[in-house]
Amino acid sequence: AILDSIDWNLNVFSQNVINGNTDISYVARLNAVVLVRKTYSIKYMLNDGTDVVYTTFSGKYYGDPITLPTGTPSRGSYTFLGWSRSATTFDPVQDTDTVTGEMTFYAAWGFNCITVTYDLNGGSGTLPAPQVVEVGNTLTLPAGEDFEMEGYTFVGWSTDAAATSGMTTFTPTEKADVTLYAVWAPLAVKLTAKEGSTTIVDEENKVIYGLSTDINERKLLAEYLDVEGNGELEVVYTSYIGTGVTVKVVNKYTGSVDSEYTLVIFGDVDGDGIISQQDISAIKGHVSGAAPIEAGSAQMLAADMDGDGVISMQDAIFMKSVISGAQTYDQAERVLA
Repeated sequence: AILDSIDWNLNVFSQNVINGNTDISYVARLNAVVLVRKTYSIKYMLNDGTDVVYTTFSGKYYGDPITLPTGTPSRGSYTFLGWSRSATTFDPVQDTDTVTGEMTFYAAWGFNCITVTYDLNGGSGTLPAPQVVEVGNTLTLPAGEDFEMEGYTFVGWSTDAAATSGMTTFTPTEKADVTLYAVWAPLAVKLTAKEGSTTIVDEENKVIYGLSTDINERKLLAEYLDVEGNGELEVVYTSYIGTGVTVKVVNKYTGSVDSEYTLVIFGDVDGDGIISQQDISAIKGHVSGAAPIEAGSAQMLAADMDGDGVISMQDAIFMKSVISGAQTYDQAERVLA
């Protein structure tokens, strides 16, 4: 119970005499209710094999926050781990816990312990407090919900400040204090098709198609390609924007190239950005065996205009129809129109 007592007093009275008759009327009076809110104590035991009380906090009400001692107890060569609900196992008491009655907590002790401190390694957020762990025991590391670094994401902790992968638990193997550093991974920068464009980005094969013929770098970047994240696109070419040109996705935070793609314009086998008689000659050279096109290359994909996976004179017929103006070719759907 959270209240000591409730007192109720009920008095009934009085009577009147009228013409020799007694007229009894009743009036009930309810006296004031007395409520006394109960208080509790929190006792902290040294837990060193004796019944020594380290400190006691009295006058605590139900639901009040737990008050933790400000000092740190000592016990010879043992290391104080914190206050525990159990005298035999470490069940940590938190300063966010509340009073639920008379409470007793116990000092938790470790032997052969180390101290783990944390370094945000250039990031911002709430720096975790140092933690004590026994050698051989596993410590669950802070999750870092509020950690931030522009252009990066938190991926765990490491004993190496330059690490690229992090851990979420740590098990010390020797008695030596350790500093763990936050590990940051750069946010991904991704190449995408420009909204409303015909661009197809084939992530599996790292090729880009669906482009028009006879385009330049400005048109390629303005009308066909875009980038997600803090990155930029670098187009690597000599004279023409055509089949075989490389597009690099550069992460501005790290300066590294996150990914590379190759442009393919179907029918543009020689890489000059247009479909011409030279491309038909390339088909004939491949079919005859005089000048085979490299298997798996962007040029091989560009030569396969009918999309059947085979370079044949049928592809050359497609090219002739486009060159003559008799038909157009849909670079995204890979069909004559």
